[in-house]
Amino acid sequence: MANSMARRGVLAAGLLAVLVLAAIVALPYVASTRIVRDRIATEMGRWSGYRVTIDAPAKIHVWPGLSAVLDGVTFSDWNDGKAVATVERIEIDLSALAALRGDAVFSSARLVRPSWRLEANAPGGFLPQFAGKGRILSAIDRTRAMIDAHKTERPALAADEPFGTVTFTDGRIVRPGTEDLPPIVEDIDGTINWPKLNQSGSIVATAMWNGEAVAVDLRSEAPLLLLAGGDAPLRVTLRAKPAEVEFNGSARIVGNAMLDGAIRVDAPSFDRLAVWAGADVPGWERLTSVSLSGTIVGAADHMKLDQATIKLDGSTGTGAIEIDATPERLAVSGSLAFDTMSLDTILEAFLPLTTAERDARPATGTTTLPPLQADLRLSASTATAAGFDLAEVATAIQIKETFAAFDLLDASVLGGSAEVGLRVDRGKDGVTTALRVAATDIDGAALIKTTGATVLAPTGRGTFSLDLKGSGHGVIDALAEGDGAAKASFGPGALSRFDLPAFLDRCKSGGFFPLAETSAGSLDVDGVEVSATISDGLAHLYHAEAKFAGGTLWAAGVLSYADGGLALSGGLAEPGETSGDPATEETSFFVGGSLSAPFISPIPPPAAEE
Repeated sequence: MANSMARRGVLAAGLLAVLVLAAIVALPYVASTRIVRDRIATEMGRWSGYRVTIDAPAKIHVWPGLSAVLDGVTFSDWNDGKAVATVERIEIDLSALAALRGDAVFSSARLVRPSWRLEANAPGGFLPQFAGKGRILSAIDRTRAMIDAHKTERPALAADEPFGTVTFTDGRIVRPGTEDLPPIVEDIDGTINWPKLNQSGSIVATAMWNGEAVAVDLRSEAPLLLLAGGDAPLRVTLRAKPAEVEFNGSARIVGNAMLDGAIRVDAPSFDRLAVWAGADVPGWERLTSVSLSGTIVGAADHMKLDQATIKLDGSTGTGAIEIDATPERLAVSGSLAFDTMSLDTILEAFLPLTTAERDARPATGTTTLPPLQADLRLSASTATAAGFDLAEVATAIQIKETFAAFDLLDASVLGGSAEVGLRVDRGKDGVTTALRVAATDIDGAALIKTTGATVLAPTGRGTFSLDLKGSGHGVIDALAEGDGAAKASFGPGALSRFDLPAFLDRCKSGGFFPLAETSAGSLDVDGVEVSATISDGLAHLYHAEAKFAGGTLWAAGVLSYADGGLALSGGLAEPGETSGDPATEETSFFVGGSLSAPFISPIPPPAAEE
């Protein structure tokens, strides 16, 4: 009995071995004659909805698992026959049991050198397009219907078809008819991991975009909801040398696109980020790091960043920003409050946008930003500008089609207050610029300390105003050749580093001498008045006098504010004499050299008449 059972066991084992061997032997034949010929292309078409053609016979591998290698695969539209994607080689892992039944069941696929053709203005924008009655499109349509039926809640997804894992190597995205131009995106390597259509999924990829290597990680609990135009959780991380971007929240990416979540952007170089985004603005290369974080809410054409924190070259501001984006313009508005702010940095970002070359100058084949518009209100507890320390600062920046304005609405400076207004109108031949500066009740002694201009500087409190207009290629050029007027008035105080007795003695001695030789003392004055007109880079000083108990010290002439050169005449009027009349003055002189090192050349008094 035992021997009989043993023989049956051996026979059963042998029969099983024969069946397994037969299956192994038959599997390549079945696969090659049935699956490859009849099912693989059809199955890929059923998923994508496109017509799938394969240029060469498939290569079947049995060990270590059943797989097929397909060369020259094309996905075409059934209606017009246009190819929407081509793949040089596809490697597919197949189910062996399904193969024996004559079915093609994919568990994973690897695409080598795929090329996607992205039609301009295609529905869904950058998203892949699915056509016909493909399973993915059918699942999307069913999900969209469920979204419409559950408008106030997130629907449970019934599309439980398995999808699997797709990897791609050396891919690219192009636009039809632009084969001579670089691809929109190239060197794409990555993996799509999506076990079932109603489950979570992810895309992890690297690529080259606008000349920079980019790493992207997208994850969602419900990718099918996103593809169907619903709201679903989305987490995105983008890393590149120009910038790192993170978003974590809820999104809608089809139809009326929407974002609602936390965002962070870090860029070590503002200029490199701008060039990468398609805005090569001359002058921005001087700007360094910028970072932005907050809660972003809105649609593709209008977004608001609440609880925003922005850092620009070390200055940190908080507030709210709104962004309106259309193909014609990119408008930024909002208010930011800084703890401390560098107005020099703000102007470095602002002034390049006012030049005749403010528009983006992208490299061939890159994307471009539309013209930038801005309406910003910036404030700061403390700030710096051109070496001056300011407090309680309020500024406004406006940029429109051909007009730009920067306003220092209010600021405490040098113990007083100041206002500055800059207007720029852009034309085909350059820009027209207007600058207005008004300072009130400023401390002359503090001005001396800040500027270092200590010789003949008034120490009393006073006011200063400047109005200047000009035309040129840019703001600096326009102002350097501008026309206008300047005026200053200071009350009782002193002229620092000016020893009047020593000055008079040197004038009586004859011969020219540096003004620095008479800087050992100071001159108490009742007031200082200065008025000048400005033209072609020259300040024409027509009224400059300091009144003191012993008379009036005056000067008039020309000063070049471009290089600081001087050509002035001056004199000392005794009490009761008319200043500016050398005939009535015993001491007259000529001032030459420069503001930093003036020289005095005494003018001999006129000879007495016999």
